Amino acid sequence: MNRLRLKPANWIGLFTRPLLAAAVLLALSSVMLSSAQPRTCLVPSADFSTIDSALDDSTSQSIRIAAGVYNESLFITRNVTLVGAGQAATVIDPQRNNVAIKAIDVAVHVSHLTIQNGSGGRPPASSEGPHRSGITGGIENAAAATRGFGRVVVEHVTLRNNEGDLSGAVFNAGEMILSDVIITENTSRGANGGGIFNLGNMTLTNVTISQNSARIGGGIHVGGDRQNHATLTMTNVVISDNVADLGGGINISPQSTVSFDNVTVRNNSAGQGGGILNDNAMTTLAGSTIRNNRASKQGAGLYNANGRSIELNGVMVQNNSAPEGGGAFNAGTMIGQDTTFQANAAFSGGG
Repeated sequence: MNRLRLKPANWIGLFTRPLLAAAVLLALSSVMLSSAQPRTCLVPSADFSTIDSALDDSTSQSIRIAAGVYNESLFITRNVTLVGAGQAATVIDPQRNNVAIKAIDVAVHVSHLTIQNGSGGRPPASSEGPHRSGITGGIENAAAATRGFGRVVVEHVTLRNNEGDLSGAVFNAGEMILSDVIITENTSRGANGGGIFNLGNMTLTNVTISQNSARIGGGIHVGGDRQNHATLTMTNVVISDNVADLGGGINISPQSTVSFDNVTVRNNSAGQGGGILNDNAMTTLAGSTIRNNRASKQGAGLYNANGRSIELNGVMVQNNSAPEGGGAFNAGTMIGQDTTFQANAAFSGGG
């Protein structure tokens, strides 16, 4: 009887060829996966000459920006971290051509740099609402819808000499956290928020807001309409030398909620509410100082309007002056505890 004999090599080949093919595919897959992993990149470098070119690379999750001046306007639609070489060393300067940084419904972390000379134009009159390009000059946390879901964190940053038709330096329609930030010499050409216009949820810690100007809310404007319910929490903040027609230091719109903890409001001026104008909002101040503010009409230190309450706990209201209500002009409910009104001046209602 003839027997069929198979060489051992045939059996080995039968099994090793698929194994080798699988190994090759696995190796290729590993190379592809490793090449797509998030990475930290440097600007400028051989790979990226500009910040914008690094943003175009989706694997550049953290972008470290060397010292220098970058004449760029950054449009951000993905989660990313931007880290400069120092608050005075790295400068983003759009040269009045556009907003410096605009983020739309994403998580962005910006730190250790300066933003200057940004300029935002008036948004288009359309059904898309006000959250489009050109609302502010500095940093815009924008929204694709009426209320955004973006989260922007800003640390160790200076925003100076920016301008926009609705806000000078910062516009927020989502969630925004600012710490160790200086906002100075910014202008809202149109109406609201020379330094900050907040329509969302915002937290300020160790922030100085000074020498900004707007028609409403020279330093800060909170809220836009009764549907926004904006919130602002401030700790260790200085609001000084800002100018507006209404709310020189800060203007707080209806349905907003604002808290002051160890906040100094000083040397601001306006027609009404030289330091603070609280309009039908829920506002609390604790361990804070309101001093040396001026109003050409009413409420140099503080103007409380339209029936909602303002609570003062451990607050010093000092050396403010206006024709009426030097320390405070109250048309709502004001609750004070351990609060001192001292050396305020007015033709009527000096305290």
